[in-house]
Formats: sequence, structure tokens, C-alpha cells
Amino acid sequence: MNHPANIWLLRVASIPAALFIPLTATILVGVTAREFGCQDYLLYALAFVTFVISTCVAISLASVTVFASRRAPLAERSKVLRYMAIFDIGAFLASQLIALPSRAYDRVSLEFDVVRSPTINVSGTWKGEWSDPRKDVKQEITLTLQQQGNSVEGMIIDDTGTKWRIIEGVVSGDSLNLFYDKEFAWRSAGATLLGSLENGQLSGHYYGHERPKPGWSSKGPWHATKQP
Repeated sequence: MNHPANIWLLRVASIPAALFIPLTATILVGVTAREFGCQDYLLYALAFVTFVISTCVAISLASVTVFASRRAPLAERSKVLRYMAIFDIGAFLASQLIALPSRAYDRVSLEFDVVRSPTINVSGTWKGEWSDPRKDVKQEITLTLQQQGNSVEGMIIDDTGTKWRIIEGVVSGDSLNLFYDKEFAWRSAGATLLGSLENGQLSGHYYGHERPKPGWSSKGPWHATKQP
């Protein structure tokens, strides 16, 4: 017969198996997926699958602990598993809130409220850079723009060769508003680039429409100068 102190020691030792396996596994998968730059929809899918699998593992392990021993009455075992489910679901949701990186910007809030007649023409090739203020990372960019009236079309290419297609471009007065996304067969979250022309240079800030991985910013400065 076990001594009461040993029983409570077993109960404490059972807590990680019963409570923390799903949470720990889900956080590890989520952090790894973000570090590899996974899109939000893929990250959440991986986290959900990991959560379900690890919860099943935790339930199977919990059945041999003193928390939910097979010799315990069914009502006692089901009560323990209910507490496990409540804890893990709550902890999973809390971990997602805690781990949220920089905010994502809404496209509509960044559009021009009023579109005025253009006072500039941005047609041509522009070279410059954009940077991430958190990582102090800078990338050279080339903008190839064609303006007709208020409308702007074209492409942005960074120094890795990634192509960003301008889906919607607008010039209002001396200000530029570009909504761009990667040149894929489907559209992802994209970003908005805002700027104005002053002393022959376009400059402003970009705003991401999807939260980046931890440590990176979804907002940063950019500038470009027109090429001959």
C-alpha cells in the first residue's frame, strides 16, 4: 500500500503528462512554423493538428496515472479528462494571443479617403530600398511603374528576385498608394506601400496585411530614386 506522501508525489508528477504535453507540443510547432515563414493559415492548421494528436497522446498517458487510473470510477476519470480539455484549450488560445507578433494592417484603412487629380507622374524605373526596423534588415528594391491618370500598374522586385505584383495603384496629388502581393497564381495577404514625391525621391512606409513571424515588423520605411 502506497504511503499518502508517495501518492501526492505521483499526482504532482502526473501534471505534465495530463496538462502540458498538448500545450508544449503546439507552441513548439507554432514557433518553428513561424521561423520558417509559414503563412498564418498553414501555421494554424499545423498547430491544430499537433494539438489534436498531442491531446490524444496525453489522454492515453493520463489513463495510467493516478489522475485518471483505469481502476478509478468512470465518473472520476471523465472529470479529469474534462479538466484537461478545458486547461489545454484555454492555454492554447492564450498562447496564440501571447505569441502574436506585430499587428497586421487593414487594407481599407490605408486607402485614400479622397482621390485628387495627380500632380506627379511616377512612370519609369525607380531604385531604392525598404527596411525592417526591428531586425535592421535592408533590401534593395526596383519599382517598375506605369501611370495613366490616377491609376498605376507595375512590379516591385527585391534583391532576392522576389516579384511583387501591383494589384491596385493610385496617385492622388503628389502621393502614391500601392497595394502589392507576391507574383503567385493565388493572392496571399499582400501589403500597402504609401509614399510621396519630394525632391525627386519617392519615400514613405510599407504596411503588411499579415502578421509576420516573431521579431519582425509589419511596418517599415522605404525610398526610391528614379533612374535615367
